[in-house]
Amino acid sequence: MDKKEIRKEKLYLRNQLSTAKVEIYSENICKKLTRYLHGTVGLYKSIRNEVIVDALACYADVVAYPKTLDEETIAFYETNIATNWKKGSFGVLEPLSEHIVQPVDFDVIIVPLVAFDIKGNRLGYGKGYYDRYLKHTHALRIGVGYECQKVDTLITESHDFPLDMIVSEQKIYDFRK
Repeated sequence: MDKKEIRKEKLYLRNQLSTAKVEIYSENICKKLTRYLHGTVGLYKSIRNEVIVDALACYADVVAYPKTLDEETIAFYETNIATNWKKGSFGVLEPLSEHIVQPVDFDVIIVPLVAFDIKGNRLGYGKGYYDRYLKHTHALRIGVGYECQKVDTLITESHDFPLDMIVSEQKIYDFRK
């Protein structure tokens, strides 16, 4: 299957998960992630049955969430309990914050995905925002998704950026070894 077909199939499967399953799986995934979180952590606001990771904010010294700046670029902005949010590109909540966290300042970045393989390759929505961003950081890059999103192999291109780890409700895949 090509990327478009995989994306369609995995989004369909993810969207079939009930709200209760998404909450249970997300809690399970977050529990597995806590041991890896420290310092400055990048999170995301979930949409369309993505893994819910907001509970991880309490395990970081600094928490930042992405904003879409233009057709090719995201930047992460520091947040706290008083941060206000607004819907941005693609209906994703984005922080109304002015303090950008530079890619080199992250210790860990949690990355959403549409599909993944057992080699650490990730398939997103197809815009390449995270691929471009992750190339500029030495943070631990951890993708989060459900087992129903796993495939044996993803066809990768030169601009695709692999992850260090992927955590699902069933397993921790560590590709750093």
